[in-house]
Amino acid sequence: MNEEQFMQLIQKHEQYANRKPQGYRNKVLAWIFLGYAVFGGALILSLGLLAFSIFTFIEKGFSFGALKLLLMTLPLSYILLRALKVKKYQPKGIVLSPEDAPQLFRTLDELTTKMKAPRFDTVILDDKWNASVVSISKSMLLGSRRHVLHIGLPMLIGLDDQQVKAVLAHEISHISGKDTTLGAWVYRLDQQWKGLVHYFEQDEEEWLQALFRKFIQWYYPRFYALTFVMRRQQEYIADANAAKATSAQVMAECLVMNHTGGRYFYREFVPAVLEEAEQNNEEPQPLTRLYELMANMDEKREKFEEYMQKALAEKTGYSDSHPSLTDRLNALRCQPMLPNLRNQAVDVYLKNGAEWVSKVEEFLNLMEVTGELTNFEEAYAYAKQVKQQLKEEEEKELARYQELMNKPSKTLDELYQFAELAFRIDGPLAGVKVLRQIISTYKNPADTAPAFFKLGKIQLAIDEVEQGVQLLEVAAHNDYRLRWEVYDCLRDFFAERGDEKKATKYERKLERWEELLSLSDEECEEDFDGEEELLPHGLSSETLEKIREDLESVPQIGAVYIARRDMSYIPQRACYFIAVEPLTPLNDEESEALSDKIDEMLEHWIGDDYYHLYVLEEQDLLEPFIEAPHACVYRAKAYQK
Repeated sequence: MNEEQFMQLIQKHEQYANRKPQGYRNKVLAWIFLGYAVFGGALILSLGLLAFSIFTFIEKGFSFGALKLLLMTLPLSYILLRALKVKKYQPKGIVLSPEDAPQLFRTLDELTTKMKAPRFDTVILDDKWNASVVSISKSMLLGSRRHVLHIGLPMLIGLDDQQVKAVLAHEISHISGKDTTLGAWVYRLDQQWKGLVHYFEQDEEEWLQALFRKFIQWYYPRFYALTFVMRRQQEYIADANAAKATSAQVMAECLVMNHTGGRYFYREFVPAVLEEAEQNNEEPQPLTRLYELMANMDEKREKFEEYMQKALAEKTGYSDSHPSLTDRLNALRCQPMLPNLRNQAVDVYLKNGAEWVSKVEEFLNLMEVTGELTNFEEAYAYAKQVKQQLKEEEEKELARYQELMNKPSKTLDELYQFAELAFRIDGPLAGVKVLRQIISTYKNPADTAPAFFKLGKIQLAIDEVEQGVQLLEVAAHNDYRLRWEVYDCLRDFFAERGDEKKATKYERKLERWEELLSLSDEECEEDFDGEEELLPHGLSSETLEKIREDLESVPQIGAVYIARRDMSYIPQRACYFIAVEPLTPLNDEESEALSDKIDEMLEHWIGDDYYHLYVLEEQDLLEPFIEAPHACVYRAKAYQK
């Protein structure tokens, strides 16, 4: 069924439901029973055949027929039983208690009593401009249900207490009365068929897929289209019930505010607050800012009016079961009007509403490290602990920054650390100053390459394109290890600007560089043949001192030689040959243990560069390393040769 056929089917059901409401309800019931009949019949048949195969094994012993039947019915029974269970609901938000929100719980008690609806088992405060009800089956197909109310803090900030009361009455309507009992039944069956679809799509047994695929593909879209009409009817019924519980005018006000304020909040307000916070290097505070804005809504009345007009122009469609704002207002017989807030519901419904806004704001800024918000008090305590840890880390960084600032002479590594801290603590200008100091102080191209790279990216960010490209090209030239990152950065930069010519240029450079890297990798992997010319290792005096210090702790070593391969494809790339001459002859096990020990040290000596390590005792094998220029980096005091 394609989208056009689906919409036509919904329209057909709408017309039938309007002409014959009871006939439509009977049709929904018939489709529910059809689904249960097929679903339950398949399960009963599968379990019966499974029991029969087991009984056959017990009574008559092994047979291939019984085994085949067992292998067919066991996975089918398992999948059908799994599909019976609605997926466990994991609410995300802050669980509210009557102590947290006394007026909210009093209002809920009043409305559930008045509307003859079940009370809520759990009330969740979340960060959405919305409210919703979820009914969860406690057992499988039948049995009692648990009702969970989700209410968004932004909505409590953006609506007044009467408008929120209308929202609550609307949501309570979904779990009250005979109409919504049928709707809940529809929901559970829908979840079970979704489970079946999922399991049969995931199952690798083709015959299981073929067994149910045709029926599911035929039944489920038609069942969804049929009940779509009922879900839309429920929205009108819930609006009418909410109007009875409050007033038609209040219900109309809450519809207008949710369509206008909610959209403005998500589409403009939050993005603007996040962007401003990023520019100022501050934690975003959209809830606090919204609380301040809605206290004086007139400042944004023109913007809200603009969003209201856009919402009123929308037509009811089929992508969502909710009717359009205009149709819902017409059903209430109310004119569209942007209301004035009598108060802010958060101050009425939550105890110390302003404190809640601040508390939740602080917590949401740490949500990534706290995980799901299922127990607010514990999670909030953890968030405070994390915040304290972050504060301590910041204090350590600041202390280290001041230490480096006061240190008259710094190593290259310390200068790069100083630059990174300067960017974070004192801003871009301070960081750039340190990077330029590195470039002016150090003459080895590889030492300055990261500084050129960072400066180049900064220039691109402020739209100094020509200078940025030049700096990045210097970084790529000075250190081959940055070349891929430079070409990738420039390709993406020009692609985003729509400069296809330059983007293609760096795409080709990337491709050529990847080919060259592949050839160079093969060259590095080649073993030493004993005849190729060896180059000086080129290691710094600091590295050589570290090597000698490490080797002093290994008494089995007589001498160590390090040389470099003459690389053809990427001359800058280092590929080392390391020859270890034992102080005394070693057996194979001792030689391997010595090699493993040197392996552990190599990361501190040469980092990620490629190397070949040899433990050699024969003089003819050692000869090329002995003759290589400046190759001997360590000689034990007891070494006699």
